[in-house]
Amino acid sequence: MVDLSNVTFEFTTHDIAENTPVKKTEQDVNNQIQYFAPLEITDLKLESSNDANKNIYVKNEEIVTISFKTNHDTQLSSVKINGKTAETAKFNISDSDKKEWNITTTIKDGDMPDLTDITFGFTVNDIAENTPLNRTQNDVQNVIKYY
Repeated sequence: MVDLSNVTFEFTTHDIAENTPVKKTEQDVNNQIQYFAPLEITDLKLESSNDANKNIYVKNEEIVTISFKTNHDTQLSSVKINGKTAETAKFNISDSDKKEWNITTTIKDGDMPDLTDITFGFTVNDIAENTPLNRTQNDVQNVIKYY
């Protein structure tokens, strides 16, 4: 089934008296059941606003951003960067049911020891209660170090 499509059905009933068969479909009911495919996270990236190299470095007053897409509307829980709650923003992607997410924080002096790596974690959920997906810094290709 296609993600977010309505569940379809059709059946025909007959009786032994050979009355006119009765045919029913999903159009004959008052409610529709919508299929939510298992959650997918794509294009997961960790970047900073550092001018020297946004994929490797971050310093005080720079922004760390985790970005990704989900296959349909979702919610986030347990969103943390360096163990602290981070800001989240969700965007629609034109002509698509996919959503784009940004998780951000500004690194402040004293937030973390010098020369340590940025850590993060979050959980993606949906209203259909598909199996939640957890992501951390171990799920990206790069490491951003605080200087």
